Amino acid sequence: MHPLFLIKALLLYVTSGFLSIIFIPVLGILSVTFGVVSIIIPILGLLRTFGASWVQMNLTPTYEVPVLLSFPFSLLVALILFGLFWICWKALRGYLTFLSSAHRKVISSSHVR
Repeated sequence: MHPLFLIKALLLYVTSGFLSIIFIPVLGILSVTFGVVSIIIPILGLLRTFGASWVQMNLTPTYEVPVLLSFPFSLLVALILFGLFWICWKALRGYLTFLSSAHRKVISSSHVR
């Protein structure tokens, strides 16, 4: 086994291990949260439009979204959150793909003589 391979492998596993502790849970939790909330928000906007007074939509402490605009406003917010879900999901998949290809590259370089 070549010493350069050991250095490359060690560098990959140390850096990817440390970064994976941060990136995978954060991106996973954010993507699931944004996805679930982007589904729930239009439902709540629709409920508020039809009289659910317990659903509040405040833009500022003093300004509340008019009841007739609750559903369109909730759709806009849901689209923004769905976009954030999509970005987080793609980033997570991209990171995992990068780790897999980097791992394969290091492993394949160990078999070359």
